Amino acid sequence: MDDLPELADNGHNWPTYGSWVLHAIADEGLMGLLVGSETRPVHPAQLRGLGEDWAPQTDEERDEVAAWRTADESWQRQNATVNLLITYGISDYIFSFILLLKTPLEKFTFLEKRFGLIPRPDSWLAAEQRKAHNRVTHNMSRSRLGNHSECQQPQ
Repeated sequence: MDDLPELADNGHNWPTYGSWVLHAIADEGLMGLLVGSETRPVHPAQLRGLGEDWAPQTDEERDEVAAWRTADESWQRQNATVNLLITYGISDYIFSFILLLKTPLEKFTFLEKRFGLIPRPDSWLAAEQRKAHNRVTHNMSRSRLGNHSECQQPQ
């Protein structure tokens, strides 16, 4: 990250900084986490509509929980990387405005609203298309299941 510009408090270099951020996220292959097409894995108990007290009883359930745990840890590492790329070169002053925002997209959107839009790389557009496709597929699954609570995914 040696070539990362620092974002000036007045945002005069936002086009340079914001473009660097988007390209760095794209280079890491993490654009889906920024735009929300890659969501956090859902715990098997939540998928089954079971409470927090649920514990796996069979080898198959234990394997499913182990696979979820691995996927969730990977998602958390990747999400942290995206957050770091967005915030790495900003001052404490600007960071104080985005500190409580939950997702990388909320942080990036705040910065764009404050300093201006950044042209989207092709990887952003592709990730948005995956997100739209996932939403359609998800809605179709929900209608087949008839139980909307089983498909909800936390952000």
